Amino acid sequence: MKDVALSELEDEFRRYLLGVRALNERSLPRRVKTFRRLARFLADRRVRSARRVSLELVYGFLEGCARGNSRRHAKTVHEDVRSILRFLHFTGRLRKDLAAHLIAPHVWRLADVPEAFSGKELTRMLASLRAETPYDHRERLVMLLFICYGLRLGEVTRLELGDFDLRMKTLTVLERKNAMPLVLPLLPAVEEALRGYLEHFRPVGLKTTRLFVTIKRRSRAPATWQAIHEVVNKFLRRVGLKGSATKFRHTLATHLINSGATLEAVQAVLGHGSSDSTRVYAKVHWEALREVADNYSMDL
Repeated sequence: MKDVALSELEDEFRRYLLGVRALNERSLPRRVKTFRRLARFLADRRVRSARRVSLELVYGFLEGCARGNSRRHAKTVHEDVRSILRFLHFTGRLRKDLAAHLIAPHVWRLADVPEAFSGKELTRMLASLRAETPYDHRERLVMLLFICYGLRLGEVTRLELGDFDLRMKTLTVLERKNAMPLVLPLLPAVEEALRGYLEHFRPVGLKTTRLFVTIKRRSRAPATWQAIHEVVNKFLRRVGLKGSATKFRHTLATHLINSGATLEAVQAVLGHGSSDSTRVYAKVHWEALREVADNYSMDL
């Protein structure tokens, strides 16, 4: 077997994840991103052979990734690295299965407080929404669905034209993680953005009933979750903010909790299958109270 650097094995790693591990395409980008980071880490240390990967090097990489990030992020990277080490062992480049000797970081349940956008940041985003080009109309609708409803990336991607009832002024989210459909009021801003998107972006008479479609292809195929993800990323870069689609869910949940909504109500809106997933947002409320108390005590 040819002795090569880790960076030269990316395509083979992809095939391993799809063929041997039987993962779906959606789970690949994160693992491949970690693969590239590890490859760069090894190249910077002049490790030009995948056979020379050691636990010492791996722990050095993990320590750098964990610095300044949450425990959950550290555990995610750890899981990705375990996949890489299993791949190297499976392909015979590592005689020893280092993944079995890698100690996982412990993540306590509800340990991390979800990060949310501030009120000022939301105002800034809403003021930055435009309606000039077809792309603007698509971006406007996508972002309002995340900002106003806190939907998951997959939920937005799978929305159908029939999910919007303009007569009853409702939006029905059918394909949810907990399999429980949710009927939401169609907010005026969202309805206006929907009408603009249908008029300026989405052609009439398409075979697909998906709401979001591609713009470059003649067939106007249904947009993938990666395409919607890129819309969010481009918008946040344009307004100079950092975050993701998930951060809008955290923002909505934080606002609901701080406004006095019950955990059961938040659980229903967000579509959590377990109350444990919702309970973490209660910590946000306590954190806010603690900050107020600290500021108050400083003034005494």
